[in-house]
Amino acid sequence: METWESQSKKAQEIERKLEHGINQYAEYSTPKNNVVIDSEWNRNITEMEKNIGQMLNELEATVHKLDEFTANGSSSMGIPFRMLQRHTDSYQEYRISFKKYQMNANNVKTRHGLLGKSREYRAGATGEEMLLDERIHIDSSIEQTEFIIGQAYGVRTDLRDQHGSLINSTNRVIDVGNIMPNINVLLRRIRARKLRDQVILGIVISVCLIILIKYIFGI
Repeated sequence: METWESQSKKAQEIERKLEHGINQYAEYSTPKNNVVIDSEWNRNITEMEKNIGQMLNELEATVHKLDEFTANGSSSMGIPFRMLQRHTDSYQEYRISFKKYQMNANNVKTRHGLLGKSREYRAGATGEEMLLDERIHIDSSIEQTEFIIGQAYGVRTDLRDQHGSLINSTNRVIDVGNIMPNINVLLRRIRARKLRDQVILGIVISVCLIILIKYIFGI
């Protein structure tokens, strides 16, 4: 059975794996000069990106479940809004870091491709071919710029969505706070009614005792 505690532990475990995976990906996506950019490097980068993407999706789903538990008040600790906020912030940080290092990896791939083509044309290419290659390079740079801008817009959209989620969570906390006074009033009424019933019962018992005493002693 899923509980707040089990989902929170799951989120912490995913965060630890993401921390290790992104650190490894960061080192691999910014290779040193002596690192060979070949098909093996591309395969490793692709595999890392796939694993990190899956972990990010899993963490996002877990955070959504925690948000549902918080909305329903299903935690034995009350409403752990701070813990939910921490998991949410961690998810956003990992997502932004991954996109940043992914951009580095794409730049490395593009630069490696351009350098490879330049070496080929130095071996003997016509002027028209070199001009055409330069045009291709420019188009590639434009596409790369558009890709970066698209990522920036994606991050902004994610932040806006997260801001909306936080506002909804805050509103739920406020709603619960507004309900609490009504619950306190209801409890006071129950206690008052219980006290009234006890007083009435005491009076009835006293009257019965008085009648019983009069009957026994013939008063």
